[in-house]
Amino acid sequence: AFGLVLSSQALNNGNDDLLFIAVGQINRGGPGAVSNPLQKTMIASLNMNVGTKAVSLSDFASALDYFKHGILFLNQNHWENQYALSNELYGAAAEAACEINDPQLVMTFSDQLLSNSKSLEDRLNAMYIVVKSFRRAMLFQESKKFASNMLELLGEELPRPMGDSQLISDIRTMHGVISELSDDSFLNLKRAHDKKQIFIVKAYHELLLLFHIVAPNLMFSVCLRIVQVSLTVGITESSPIAFAHFAVLLLEIGDLSQAHRLGSLALQLAQELNVYGQSSMIIGIVQQYIAWTSEPLQSIAESHLFGYNTGMQAGDIGSSLLNYNFFVSTSFYSGKHLDVVRKISGDFIQELMRQKQKWFVNCTALIHLQALTLIEGPDFDESIYPKHVPSFHEINSTVAQGNRTNLTKHNGVYQLMRAFYFRQYDEMSRAVNILDDFAKKSFTPLKVNVLFGIFYEGLVSFCMARRTKEESWVVKGRNSLSFMKKWQTSSSWNFENKALLLEAELMSLQRNHDQATELYLDSIKSAKNHKFIHEEGIAHELVGYFYHDRGFEADALQSFNQAIRCYNAWGAKAMSQRLVDHIQSDFNLSQSLTARTQVRASIENSLAADALAIQVANIGMSPSPLEGQTKRPHDSD
Repeated sequence: AFGLVLSSQALNNGNDDLLFIAVGQINRGGPGAVSNPLQKTMIASLNMNVGTKAVSLSDFASALDYFKHGILFLNQNHWENQYALSNELYGAAAEAACEINDPQLVMTFSDQLLSNSKSLEDRLNAMYIVVKSFRRAMLFQESKKFASNMLELLGEELPRPMGDSQLISDIRTMHGVISELSDDSFLNLKRAHDKKQIFIVKAYHELLLLFHIVAPNLMFSVCLRIVQVSLTVGITESSPIAFAHFAVLLLEIGDLSQAHRLGSLALQLAQELNVYGQSSMIIGIVQQYIAWTSEPLQSIAESHLFGYNTGMQAGDIGSSLLNYNFFVSTSFYSGKHLDVVRKISGDFIQELMRQKQKWFVNCTALIHLQALTLIEGPDFDESIYPKHVPSFHEINSTVAQGNRTNLTKHNGVYQLMRAFYFRQYDEMSRAVNILDDFAKKSFTPLKVNVLFGIFYEGLVSFCMARRTKEESWVVKGRNSLSFMKKWQTSSSWNFENKALLLEAELMSLQRNHDQATELYLDSIKSAKNHKFIHEEGIAHELVGYFYHDRGFEADALQSFNQAIRCYNAWGAKAMSQRLVDHIQSDFNLSQSLTARTQVRASIENSLAADALAIQVANIGMSPSPLEGQTKRPHDSD
């Protein structure tokens, strides 16, 4: 009784803290302490109220506890006599269980909803929760099955694959419509009011997330359908994300200008609609799939960190984690110090495991292991290996199962990079055909990891061409070079040094020594100017081999010393040591006091530079998940 009095006072005074205390006290007594059916109904409603407040604070575990207690206080035959409240509590409990990634509990509540629903709307809502929960729990086929049933109930056609000629025609038609739409007209599109259409867009939004994982060739059909509904019936809270995905599609058909415009408008539209929870997802989509064509990778990494914080502030945990995943990978590719990459990736995996968000774990583990390998070497001591990080063996076992397309691509790229870094020629000879695989899949979003995979495929190809004299490797290298040159025209910051280095390697193969020398030096200069310290080191090392092959030992040693300096500034101690070992074994140092002195100085500078780089990196270390907020570089202080 005292708890009920307190709750009444809390409601009258608008005191949420007191309300939480009051309802908590009532729940400790349990339903057995209350015999009056009206009081039980009131307590069930109070738990619904307080649980909803907990959801608004992103405290989903507490919210679930309140909803479960609310269900316990429902009367007998509650599905008949208290249908609306029962539907609310079970639905809210299923949603909260979904947020904490407990699919078994989701099904417990959803089964009740599906068995007792009295309307199509209620049944569809229950199915939507199940689809979302199964996706988050990585039960993708189960999620896809429920999604198909949901579309059938809605009277919607199943999504069409990208090979469908009519779909491609419809996409091009929509491209024309959007291109003709002014910015003001776009931002002032009418709002949708039809409940069914609103739910259709909401359901398709969930399918976008699911198909991104299990059926990428169906994504753009779903995206097009949301855009069609948004432009004809009216926009909903899910429309901005669909427009962001359509912006990616515009990039794939070659309209960079409209892609950037629509991506920016999608973010503005989310702000106009006050759906700030969508901003994080839109930032993730636009930055990962579009922004690399014009913005520096270093800036993109920081934008993803901003997207992470935006999502956390809005309670959008999923989009926040997506952005942090992109932040970690883009930090690695842009040349962040490896000790920083190792820390942020390891902390992120720990946070993912705590939140039971397993989807990003393996991809992040690959980055962590890549950093560890570059620091410690390919055969690093397993005693330094964090227990919560999956091993290469565990990841390869998952890849072998064949149902993780994205993970397989990531794994192939990192294997290729390691083979090049440590001159593992057997591994190089088995290199994956990243560019060919990408070219075969029309309308496939181009991501940063694929871009870097194509760059390293070019480096490996020219290396193997030099070693085997086989023309097929030269052809692969040329193709990678053409690809880098194509994107160099849109972003010299990200691609100029890569195109120059690949062209230098080609000229070296063709014995065009003067042009090769100029290209190597231009690549080094470009990498330095654009802050790619790791790629500056690679260019120094390759020009060192170029000089050495031509008999210019002093120039070669100077270049190798510069490569060691760069590798240590990056934190790649194992790469530095590999190069030091190469110098000591391949050069006749005993006959050259100057050369011997250079190698000794190289090793000493290597250690000093590494210690200094670690200190600098630790000073500027980016925060791990939940360590506070950050601002984008261009925000005012």
